[in-house]
Amino acid sequence: MKTMKKRLRLLICGLLALTAIFCVQTVYAATLVSSDPADGATGVATNISTITATFDNDDYSTFVSSGSCTLFPTQGMGIAVSTGTKAYDSATRTISFDVLELLISNTQYTVSVKPGFLGGGNSWTFTTGAGAVPVDSTNPADGAVDVTLNTTVSVTFLDDSYSAIDDQTFTLETAAGNAVTAAVAYDGATRTATLTPSSALDPSTTYTAEIFQTAGQATPDYTWSFTTGAGTTAGQRIPLYRGWNMISYTVNTCFHTPGNQPVNVLSGVQFTEVADIGEVLSSLGSNYVQIKGWESGAPVAYNSSGVGNMTYMAPGNAYWIEIDESAVEPVYLELSGDLITDYTTKSIPLQDGWNFVGYLGDKVKYKDAQPDTGMFPSTVTGYDNLTNFDTLSDVVFTLTGCDYKYVRGYDKTGAKLHIKDQPFFSDLTYVGPGFGYWINCIGAGSMTWK
Repeated sequence: MKTMKKRLRLLICGLLALTAIFCVQTVYAATLVSSDPADGATGVATNISTITATFDNDDYSTFVSSGSCTLFPTQGMGIAVSTGTKAYDSATRTISFDVLELLISNTQYTVSVKPGFLGGGNSWTFTTGAGAVPVDSTNPADGAVDVTLNTTVSVTFLDDSYSAIDDQTFTLETAAGNAVTAAVAYDGATRTATLTPSSALDPSTTYTAEIFQTAGQATPDYTWSFTTGAGTTAGQRIPLYRGWNMISYTVNTCFHTPGNQPVNVLSGVQFTEVADIGEVLSSLGSNYVQIKGWESGAPVAYNSSGVGNMTYMAPGNAYWIEIDESAVEPVYLELSGDLITDYTTKSIPLQDGWNFVGYLGDKVKYKDAQPDTGMFPSTVTGYDNLTNFDTLSDVVFTLTGCDYKYVRGYDKTGAKLHIKDQPFFSDLTYVGPGFGYWINCIGAGSMTWK
């Protein structure tokens, strides 16, 4: 019996010895030599992308295959920050791992790393600063001068931390503190927020754009300024959306191909020769499929492959432009030149039946609810709510020598119709710059926009 007890004690001691040996062999004793961010560092950027650490031996050579890394707010052991790819540089005994989230400003973080599944590890802390806004670029750039009056203002971010940005957190104002009424849109694919003023900016004026994390925040997270030029608004920038768009423009220029300068255009129009219609649409890049219109009473077209029989584009005319379904909307048709300002004197000829005409004017005219300002060029100078909008020929345009039955429009929500004699069945509730219209006339005559 004593012999058996003795053997049992020897067996237990042997097992304990083996366990001790095993534990000694798997305890890591690497000393942290340096790190980035350094232990105890303060004012660390909230958008750091990588954390590195260098040790005094090779214990972390297994870091990539079996090591671990965590990063979390020290206070209360908050939720760990997402981390990505791990790496080990044997020459310098340095590990690294990617940080996949924006860190919280003014917060202490603890970094904890282990070289393998068993044994010890290393940890250190650092504290973030006030938080740098992850801005990649702005347009116009900070300090830009002679900016056109019909510009849009955009900012591109390095991450999605401002993806909820809107007109309350992205603003534009003058040095005197006068806020600019504008629409704001965010494109997640490019991480770009675009502010589109509801009307042209004032000449020779300094504007400041401001970015806030939350609405009502007293101090902006990021600002930049630019100054507009002294001249009149140059050119027009028309927003387009996926699918078909019925458009027109008010730049006082007829763009025509060689040898095809038209005769039947608005009086006082300037002529610019282009190699083809694709040159006029160059701002759309690869985002358009085709454009359709009318010349001398016959349909014409031009497609993105450079094939078609369209020879000119002119103000007063309307056009169908098809935007590719894969395009990031809106895309912009940008045309250079002076705008038509004396539009009430420009007579557009009309034939009996349907006429495809372009809008002339600088204001949006509507009834009831104001339409989305983002659908219009930034050259719009105002929005008029007309209580008698249904009588279009009295308040929107003037007809000479003819009458009308219907007016058809089309925007990003679909087709719209106005019926003169049955306005209660009509869903066309606004007209404005950048859009084209079909007008069905009784008899031949002409029209001017009011």
